[in-house]
Amino acid sequence: MAERLLCPKCGRPSYTAATAAYLPCPHCGCVFSKAGPSRRERERVRKELSFALVYSGRSIPSRTVDICGDRRIKGLRISVEGIQPLKEGETLTLDIPQLGLRGARARVVWKALEGENMALGLSFL
Repeated sequence: MAERLLCPKCGRPSYTAATAAYLPCPHCGCVFSKAGPSRRERERVRKELSFALVYSGRSIPSRTVDICGDRRIKGLRISVEGIQPLKEGETLTLDIPQLGLRGARARVVWKALEGENMALGLSFL
């Protein structure tokens, strides 16, 4: 069932079934959700790159989903194969040569299940 949301910028209504997702207003383009306007400084750019996440001595097949940041990457959303015991607040060391990241430290900001895999939101330290 669709829910009516009012845009915080133009005040016009829009309708969505995904009230928690940050979506653009169809009238003015302001990105918001039921929680309010997006606090993200930059939009995420979709970029899928395969890499191995080393966690607890194991190499786990993973891929980037999207990237936040212009010249300097500030965050990533990644998909990790299988359900892993990663915790929010945990620090990971990433090697993604295609992005020029070697030994980059990132904090797990959020995690979510995506079917048989996990999605992680990472913020670089």
